[in-house]
Amino acid sequence: MGSGNSFGTWSNPGDIDSTSIRLDHTINDKLRLFFRFNDTTSSLGLQDQLVASIFTVTGFTTRTYTFGATSSFSSRLNNEFRLNYSSNAGKFTSNIGNFAGAKAIDLAQIQGLTSGSKSAPFTDVVLSFGTQFTILQQYGFSGRQSTWNLTDTVGLSLGSHQLKLGIDFRRLTPDLFVGESIPRL
Repeated sequence: MGSGNSFGTWSNPGDIDSTSIRLDHTINDKLRLFFRFNDTTSSLGLQDQLVASIFTVTGFTTRTYTFGATSSFSSRLNNEFRLNYSSNAGKFTSNIGNFAGAKAIDLAQIQGLTSGSKSAPFTDVVLSFGTQFTILQQYGFSGRQSTWNLTDTVGLSLGSHQLKLGIDFRRLTPDLFVGESIPRL
């Protein structure tokens, strides 16, 4: 039994979609408000260059919501308030594909596991050909992080001096999902 070279061409498909909206409203000459929303989704498929049967897909979704208010209490005293919520989610899967007419297999299934099983989210098979070997892998995971950010800054002008005092509060909530607990993005 021997081995041979395989030649083929492929594309690595990718896309990105982005939407952004901003609304501004002036209540009066002392109070201005705004709201901003951003949504960006992207994905990329990559054919492995060393093991042509491995196809990896990554996908990301980022959303932000921001509310802001700027107040002028006098010509010397002002306040800037911002409240932001952001979520970032990513998904990564690696599977054996149908490159060059090959028939894809489910590594978890041939080992008697359900695909995406929590007990074996990463499935490896090592193929040995004499002194050469190839590792085939099948796995998936995703992560998500939510962030709340609140800032408030008070500015005071005293002659040629400008003073600023403020707070910046952030709460980050990261989550990682492996196997069948992978949520939809």
